[in-house]
Amino acid sequence: MWVWDMAGNRDYCTVTVFIQDNVISGNLVAGTIKTETNDKLANVKVNAEDLVGHETMTATSSENGLFQFEMPSDRSYRFGAQMTGDYMNGLTTLDLVIIQKHLLGIKKISNPYKLIAADANNDQKVSTSDILALRNLILGNTLKLEKSDSWRFVDGKYNFVNTDNPWLSGNDNMYYILIDNLKENIMDNNFVALKVGDVNNSVKVNGADNLDQRNSTNLIYNNDVFKAGEIVEVPVFISGLENMEGIQFSMSYNSDMLELQDMESSLLNIANTNYSIHDDVIFFSWNSLSGVDVSEDKTLLTLKFAAKTDGQLNKQLSLESYLKAEAYNKDLEIFDLSMNTRNTDSDEFALFQNMPNPFTNDTEISFTIPEAGDVKITIYDVTGKVIMEKVNKFNKGYNSVSVSRDDLNFASGVLYYKVENGANMAVKKMVVLAK
Repeated sequence: MWVWDMAGNRDYCTVTVFIQDNVISGNLVAGTIKTETNDKLANVKVNAEDLVGHETMTATSSENGLFQFEMPSDRSYRFGAQMTGDYMNGLTTLDLVIIQKHLLGIKKISNPYKLIAADANNDQKVSTSDILALRNLILGNTLKLEKSDSWRFVDGKYNFVNTDNPWLSGNDNMYYILIDNLKENIMDNNFVALKVGDVNNSVKVNGADNLDQRNSTNLIYNNDVFKAGEIVEVPVFISGLENMEGIQFSMSYNSDMLELQDMESSLLNIANTNYSIHDDVIFFSWNSLSGVDVSEDKTLLTLKFAAKTDGQLNKQLSLESYLKAEAYNKDLEIFDLSMNTRNTDSDEFALFQNMPNPFTNDTEISFTIPEAGDVKITIYDVTGKVIMEKVNKFNKGYNSVSVSRDDLNFASGVLYYKVENGANMAVKKMVVLAK
């Protein structure tokens, strides 16, 4: 091939052009991608490589896990599968419990597929570094594994030399299907799909929910009163579970009223590797080899906050869906967690800041009274004009009243609310935003 420029300079080079017939005459190569429990996996990318010319073709598995190629005959091929993303699918602290028991010889993992799934850092062994990598995912410290996709795919016909050590052969042939000198249709080229980190088959395939039966229990904290500037210690208890081997949850706190200072537990002996804080949400993951007695009279853990305003703990803490809230007993049964408060007797009158504040449509006024009785709530503007007045009977302790924009005759701007109970009276300011 010759080339030249405007000045008449010219030169040439030799090139080779390969011409390929687009009308393929050959054989079908097909298979299925499914988990060890026979769940078909969609949207898996399957690559087919010609081992001589190194041309590649790509297919994507269907909703039924099927993939198919039409390949020229009399050639040799290597097929591999890949899918990544959704690293947290099927991964919980229970997997860490199982992996740790395996490492310490308490209960060995004998399934080669589970051992491969446990190898989070892809170094062909299971070690404590895998637990560390997986816990960092659970705690939200990392969003993916540094050295591994979220899924691995093993040739369904691969024979392990040693099921206790699936990497014994020292190569990665288990991850490929090899076809030597294709002569006929081959329709049973199946891959076993392994979700990295999932060693108890809890992965959700193609968005389907697992319908397993579960127990349930509660995290409980006291509905205590706090004042601005105080260090508020919040002991958290768990009910209905005597021996616990692991627990995880994500818990938010009202950062307008509370600032987290510390988190500690003499019962669980937690370290800073057991929790992290992201955008006012606590991510917590803990497990033990032998379990601990967590009967309801024992403090599971203590949260320490600095109070920014006066208030009461009711509704200041809540479980979030970022991390499935669950605990595990000594038999590794799963207990779904919910969160509740329990009232503590209050001998003091107190009025708390309305929440939310400022607000547009609705807000909540909370207070405590030392004895059951009548409470008068008055809301007025900066001129003293009364906008709303209500008198109702309330129980001793913590109470709350919802106030809507309708109750305020659609007033906006700075308003004041006054709460009276017997000889007790307090006033606070609220702000109603204009619509």
